[in-house]
Amino acid sequence: MGLSGLLSAMLNTRGKFGAAVWAPVLNNVVIMGVAAMFLIVAGPGRTPETVSTGELTLLGAGTAAGMALQALVLFVALTRTGYRWRPRLDLRGSGLGEALRTAGWMMLYTLLTQAGLWITTNIANAANVASIEQGLDVGAGISAYNLAYQLFQLPYAIIAVSLITVLLPRMSAHADDRDWASVRSDFSRTLRISAFVLVPIAFAVAMFAEPLSILAFARGSVSVADAAAIGQILAVMSLGLLPFTVFQLMLRVFFAMGDTRTPALIGLANLAVHSGLALVAYLLLPPNLVVVGVASGFMLSFLSGLTIAGQILSRRIGGLDGKHVMGTLLRLHLAVVPSIAAGFGVLWFFETRVGPGLATNVGAPSSAVPSAPCCSCSPPDCCASPS
Repeated sequence: MGLSGLLSAMLNTRGKFGAAVWAPVLNNVVIMGVAAMFLIVAGPGRTPETVSTGELTLLGAGTAAGMALQALVLFVALTRTGYRWRPRLDLRGSGLGEALRTAGWMMLYTLLTQAGLWITTNIANAANVASIEQGLDVGAGISAYNLAYQLFQLPYAIIAVSLITVLLPRMSAHADDRDWASVRSDFSRTLRISAFVLVPIAFAVAMFAEPLSILAFARGSVSVADAAAIGQILAVMSLGLLPFTVFQLMLRVFFAMGDTRTPALIGLANLAVHSGLALVAYLLLPPNLVVVGVASGFMLSFLSGLTIAGQILSRRIGGLDGKHVMGTLLRLHLAVVPSIAAGFGVLWFFETRVGPGLATNVGAPSSAVPSAPCCSCSPPDCCASPS
């Protein structure tokens, strides 16, 4: 996995983006094939407790094989650009000292990210225990949170990461030349193009997250309630999609300038906001809604992070083209209002005129499917028959 990241970066600096884009797709195809093999080998009716060691090994080894194939494809693509690997036994002039200084701060940033995950996991588990003790619905847990987070990142990964991949080598060159006007222009253009797609997607996901999550996940061992919990968390996270993207873009400006120290220190502020709001959610919200509150705090931490990062960057590079950026964001949010109204109209129409429909009933046990109104006969249990 690490080698794939290094090879992709080397291809990007040479202006070659195709292999770095398609090699992960090949990796995903391998993993999907391994998943299909697992389903065939394991057979129906398995639970986590009954899966064998060999079947787990199939999943692990297959996933590792997909990543190894990805690295191999990237290495072949790199050699086709004229690169030749020449092993060296000395470290003089290798730039390792600078790399270690840079990596040290990045390691701190990574540890802060893991600390945030640790906080989320422990608060989610504590909330579930409290729900059980109080006899409430268990509500959203850490598994629902992680699934929602994966779905939340999908638009960012497809849209913003693709643009950032092309942007970073060029912006790094401009930063190395101290051409701050070009750095500013690169940042502004990438942000506005990303927002053009991400703003409507964020509101669409927020509106339809719960029914779509039920339709996608409410089957097998996942109940309708569990799938709805995934949708609630996803709806909250999706409203933070734009701040998350802006913050990630700002980090790339720091990286282009060779500065990993500032992002790490901003990460400390993010963690403080995230952990503080997570604690408030745990103390004030009902246990079955705590994880939704934690997700809200996580998104707000990116809003505070981009505020701090924006002020620092603005001083360093002479502004962030705020007039054009804010103007674009304002127009995009105004343009999406009619779509939001139409979306709420669709939801209202189906819930009032059609009923919950497929999204609520897919995968639900028979007891969870609403039944017809009971007749008015006596005794009261006369409607117990399915007829």
